Amino acid sequence: MEKITKKINYTYIVWALISFFILILSMICLRRYYCFDYIDMDLGAYNQIIWNIVHGSFYSSMLGVNFLGHHAHFILFLFAPFYFFFQTPLFLLFLQVACLGICAYPIFMIASKELDQGMALSLVVAYLLYPAMGYTAFFEFHVPVLATTFLTFMLYYFIKRDFRLFALFMTLSLLCQENIPLVIIPFGIFALFKKRSMKWWLLPILGGCVWFLAVIGWIMPHFNKNTVQFVTIYSHMGNSLPEIVGYIITNPIAVIKMMLSAVKLKFLFQLFAPLCFFPLLDTHILISGLLFVQHLLSSRSPEYMIEYHYDAELIPFIFISAVYGIKRFTNWPIVKRYLRSGIISIMLLAVSITCAVSFGPFIEIAVDKYKTTKDVWDLQKERFLEMVPDDASIVATFEFLPMLSNRKQLYSFHHVVHGFYTLSRVPYLLPQAVEYALLDVNDPIGVNAFYKRGFSEANIDYFLNSNEWGIVELLDNIVLLKNNHKSAKKFFSILKSPPSIQVNLNALIKTEISLLGYDILQTSRIKGGSSIAVKFFWRALKKVETDYRMIIEISDARGNLRYQTIRPLCYRIFPSYMWKQDSIVQENYQLFIPQDIEKEDFTVDIKMVDAETGNTVPMSLDNKKGQKISLDKLAILKR
Repeated sequence: MEKITKKINYTYIVWALISFFILILSMICLRRYYCFDYIDMDLGAYNQIIWNIVHGSFYSSMLGVNFLGHHAHFILFLFAPFYFFFQTPLFLLFLQVACLGICAYPIFMIASKELDQGMALSLVVAYLLYPAMGYTAFFEFHVPVLATTFLTFMLYYFIKRDFRLFALFMTLSLLCQENIPLVIIPFGIFALFKKRSMKWWLLPILGGCVWFLAVIGWIMPHFNKNTVQFVTIYSHMGNSLPEIVGYIITNPIAVIKMMLSAVKLKFLFQLFAPLCFFPLLDTHILISGLLFVQHLLSSRSPEYMIEYHYDAELIPFIFISAVYGIKRFTNWPIVKRYLRSGIISIMLLAVSITCAVSFGPFIEIAVDKYKTTKDVWDLQKERFLEMVPDDASIVATFEFLPMLSNRKQLYSFHHVVHGFYTLSRVPYLLPQAVEYALLDVNDPIGVNAFYKRGFSEANIDYFLNSNEWGIVELLDNIVLLKNNHKSAKKFFSILKSPPSIQVNLNALIKTEISLLGYDILQTSRIKGGSSIAVKFFWRALKKVETDYRMIIEISDARGNLRYQTIRPLCYRIFPSYMWKQDSIVQENYQLFIPQDIEKEDFTVDIKMVDAETGNTVPMSLDNKKGQKISLDKLAILKR
């Protein structure tokens, strides 16, 4: 009776921890969503996919193919009826957090069967603090994360010897993504070596092989029409699957060096260190060996970094291996003699907490790396979104995609910048019928990460000239364009002669360009602050080689930095390295002054930075290097 009571109490504790985990992470995801802190394309892409399923279409305009041609995410059909009643990206974020949290229960049940209850509870805490799992929860939404849950329950029912539920969760796992057979097939081989009856090993081996061949050989090629080519991730070893396999077989030393490079060893360390490397003591970890090979051979760095989601399918096998690794460790004679279970539990907790603090996401959340508080700039983004009709076709940069994804025609601007479809060698052309473009021209991932000097400028130029785009609204780095919209606003102009300038500066930047001066035109009241129209005038002193950025800093009367923005010159349409000698360029810029600053005395200072090196570039004014250059005509704002 005492044992039963103790078990029930531990179970209550486990569910309390799971509930707390789901609640806190859901609240963080909610705040991040409304703070525009999902800055990759995946949340918007997956939300549009499931929204389209609910509305009778399987085509993804963001990917340019039927979504089954990009990944075999058949599991989305199962969740679509639930999404019907909650049609928002928040549904996917909450689903992801809940699925990850619930995994703690089967881990606890397996550990309780093989270890004592205290150790099982320690493993639950280690799981909820596990850095790789935390990052997975916070990085957008991804269908393979659902496989984390299904695979964990599959392992649980395998150990419990419940074949029906084992088969159910195995099937659900296979429906999540095309690479899941890479763990299902080895699992069947593992069951064979464990001398289970035929059904336990035949179903995973046969089912995994048939599904893998069907998906890879027929379903995905049928739907993607050769638009998506995952082989590009391994193109450093060959341009086709036979070439890659041949390279692996004929170059084993090179392959081993590739898999054990410094960054990939760091990846492995961050996966196993939080569990004191106990998973390496058990054979269950070998089941996921092919997935480890897949990650370690990839040329795409996120696949061997825990800060993304690519290790989601590995987590179940890492933790189940940890259970049996601990069991094996505690059975060693020297351990039995000198270490009690409680000491091992404390050691595991201490290491888990240390790793969570050292390289997990939770401390970063505490110091607001993941933004959870809406600021005045978020109000501006909302204002731009309000100008876009709900059913309009639109191309946008990453941070706007989730909020815009409940529509059939949504496109990602990174394809325009990159010039190709995702994971593809097929050139990308944006449909000319697109009505709106909502762009942050300094988007760190959607523009900067895909921008290739000498190539992307032509893509952006073609985008702008292929339609009659007119500026609807412009503020700092954000612009809203509308197709066939007549507007007097221009991003920039190339002048034939020196203009009349309100404030002359003649500030020399290196020996390449000169900031001739600026005009302050007008101030407009907007939600959350003010917009000031500024014209900057530049002269190229010779053929410019540097890609310059302007840093605008707003400081209060005490010299405290209150607001900063980094802006590409000419909105990346006409970057400085394209300027010819003696050309005079006029930029039309809208400076944002947040409302909490405009009521005070403040200064607006200008700096220049080299975009390629990130180094600040000295500016010379009247032969005085490093002197501050300020916009000193902003008194109009305070009238």
